Amino acid sequence: MKVRIEKVDWDLSEEIREGTVTFSIADKNFYAFSCCSDYKVGEIIEVELSQIEAGFDWEETFSRNNQKKKCLINIGNWSYDGYGQIISINPVVVNFGCFPLELGDWTNDKRVIGEYIFWKIDRLDI
Repeated sequence: MKVRIEKVDWDLSEEIREGTVTFSIADKNFYAFSCCSDYKVGEIIEVELSQIEAGFDWEETFSRNNQKKKCLINIGNWSYDGYGQIISINPVVVNFGCFPLELGDWTNDKRVIGEYIFWKIDRLDI
């Protein structure tokens, strides 16, 4: 997906380029961990996003989004509470409104496609 790089903070390690990259999609900013990349402020580039989840609980995943929201809410640094809709499985891909994100292979049950879920993202990576 195409994003605009808004800010780059190599606060963990300047020499290996490890730190926080602020990017925007549709005028909304997101913060992600980055390592070994050379982003320039202002550039619009194609990127891949990934995530590390904070832990998986089936009941919480399927019960905490009864309002059918699609959004990511930043809860600090690179961490987010995610609310979205499952659009495919093998791997599970969820539409969080701003962009889809692959969440791994934690189900093969086709009945979850279309379901709204809650997902705790410990670290968003760019």
